[in-house]
Amino acid sequence: MCVSDQCFNAGRLCSGHGICDSGCECFSFYTGETCNACTEDSVRTADGFCLRACREMNGKLQCPLFGSKCSQTVVPGRNVCVCEDKKSDLDHNCLTCQEGYSKTGEGCVVSTCVHNHTVCSGKGTCQNGSCACNADSGGLWCERCQGAADIMTNDGRCLPAGCVDLNSGIECFGNGSCAGGHGVCACNTGYSGKQCGDCGPGFKHYNGGCAAEACFQNRTDQEPCSSNGTCSQFGECECSGISGGSFCDECVSGFQKVSNGGCISVDCIVSAAQCNDKGFCIHINEDFRCLCQNGYSGNTNCVDCEEGYQLITGECISISCIGRASPLPCSGNGTCQVLDFVNDIEGCACQPGFIGRFCDDCDTEKGFSWTNNHTCANKACIGRDGYECAGNGECVHIYEQVFECRCQAGANGKFCHDCNEGFFKLREGKCVFESCISEAQECAGNGHCRQLGLSHRCICEGQFDSETNCKSCLSGYSLVGGRCQEGNGNKLSGGAIAGIVIGVLALLALIFLIVFVAMRRKPTGPSKAKSSVTKDTVGGQRFI
Repeated sequence: MCVSDQCFNAGRLCSGHGICDSGCECFSFYTGETCNACTEDSVRTADGFCLRACREMNGKLQCPLFGSKCSQTVVPGRNVCVCEDKKSDLDHNCLTCQEGYSKTGEGCVVSTCVHNHTVCSGKGTCQNGSCACNADSGGLWCERCQGAADIMTNDGRCLPAGCVDLNSGIECFGNGSCAGGHGVCACNTGYSGKQCGDCGPGFKHYNGGCAAEACFQNRTDQEPCSSNGTCSQFGECECSGISGGSFCDECVSGFQKVSNGGCISVDCIVSAAQCNDKGFCIHINEDFRCLCQNGYSGNTNCVDCEEGYQLITGECISISCIGRASPLPCSGNGTCQVLDFVNDIEGCACQPGFIGRFCDDCDTEKGFSWTNNHTCANKACIGRDGYECAGNGECVHIYEQVFECRCQAGANGKFCHDCNEGFFKLREGKCVFESCISEAQECAGNGHCRQLGLSHRCICEGQFDSETNCKSCLSGYSLVGGRCQEGNGNKLSGGAIAGIVIGVLALLALIFLIVFVAMRRKPTGPSKAKSSVTKDTVGGQRFI
């Protein structure tokens, strides 16, 4: 391997204190182009090593390096860090071991005693470079059990074979203990089997273990204690927090159960929902309050809209998403969402084809156009009739700028104009199963065609009969003004007849009253009897 000449100093690669990779990369506390100098926080020894200087901490000189101590004897007049374990490599500041030693949790130990980074497999001690094993262990590193019938567990213990699972190396599957050294497991409460791998009577498997059946309210329950507590070994639910009851399915006083089964403070309940389903109930300073979603307000309800928001169809929508042309958010052609999380700015994210601040324009520059039913679709999906896929499909994005119609069942063709065999094409171009056609309409215009099993049939509105494809009414109803009304259209019901009789009698009474009043008000005319005239003459004048 070729090494750059720049890495050598006095014939040594990086002065023996680093590695060369297009230049020297120095070990800790060394610096310089060839690692021939010490860093500011280290001190050079007489033999050329750089040792970390001690630091004053809590009024004492200490070393922050693990396994080191502060010494004044290595460098005269200076306090430097040295390794407590003399087998450690001073050049690497107690981070490595000298040759012939291996690093373990017990420090640097003679390598002949170390197996898998453990001294004598944890079953003995290192003495004079070799392992002195415990009575039940043997081997070069005490890595095997001494008894022929014993097996070493995954934590290094030797147990009779009957108590240890050969695959996992776990004693009694972790659900018991090996009793008396006879290879028999003594199982914990709720467990059974030779190695305690099964559930005992009255217990069932749950979450990798066994739980008392008495903690499950119903046989179909997947979680004990309604997921709000733990099941004790005695088959009793120990409820957590604000849950109560035999199965932790009730709430303590001051709390109420909501739709998701949880217990919420009554201070946060609105219409049987937590914070009107627009927030979360939190505990602050011994009080419960609602932490509302963006746009909603109210400490205990989240039913009001924040300033800058407007209530539309039960939702608080940012006014930055509401235009003048349509009352719907983003004109119904997009979603109102946070566009800038840093500055918390909301706006419209438009559906493909729509552009503009309120998604009220069609992106004609990218191949989209308005259809006859006022939707925006790619021109590749608009037929001569001006509709998107003739109303029998949807325009899907294939790749890049390529779009095409994906037809619904019963339709085919580039623009879904044609109907498959067994379908009828309505005047508006829609393809409908022939079995649902009546009066040249889908379900006579009084229902919709739906798939039921392997066939299709009409699902009627009101009281129309599906057996006639919604053409006529059910028994007991008659067609009046295009709607099915209760009663027979050819024979009046008793109630109808009584109504007519009462109406006629009322009319006759009214006529009689009018005639009577008119007769009372008629004038009698002048009297035919002659009036007597008295003629007197007084002073030559005639008086009558």
